[in-house]
Amino acid sequence: MLFRSDKTKEDLRLALCNNLTCTDATIRMLQSTFNVGEYTSLALTSTNNPVISYFNAFTNDLWLIMCNNPSCSTHVLRQIDNSTGANGWYTSLALTKTNIPVISYVNNTTNTLKLAICNNPLCTAPVIRTFEATSGLVTGATSLALTSTNVPIIGFNLSYGTPLVGTNLSLGICSNPTCTSLTISTI
Repeated sequence: MLFRSDKTKEDLRLALCNNLTCTDATIRMLQSTFNVGEYTSLALTSTNNPVISYFNAFTNDLWLIMCNNPSCSTHVLRQIDNSTGANGWYTSLALTKTNIPVISYVNNTTNTLKLAICNNPLCTAPVIRTFEATSGLVTGATSLALTSTNVPIIGFNLSYGTPLVGTNLSLGICSNPTCTSLTISTI
């Protein structure tokens, strides 16, 4: 289980359940500098190491934490997207079969859909894709899944009108694992 602490602390913590009902949990502080840990998403590697994507409101960027073991006693912290705007809203994280992170998210300044495709499990040089919707603005949560061949499929909200008067559920299907193009359909 992953949660953000109360607004007075504004830090990112991980709760590791010590039993099936989670009545006993170990709490790990993962990042506590300024306002961090919004719009989190959690996945487990094949060896049960937590991987967490989140929006860091202090730096206005998308970040990723890769735990070095299942208890997350140590971890690697990586800034993924620090381009212009508020990158990292509404993250959704998936891991390939080889534990490589792929993250969908929104730039809340430009209202565009974004996708970070890592090149290795530590995400040292991710490919960042930006997709502008032709018939509206991306304004809400994203949901990411990978096919058996690691092709990203992204569900997201597409708002339209001036002022924004409606929202359509939309689906983006990538052309390949690195998402060189995205076909968007309104559901």
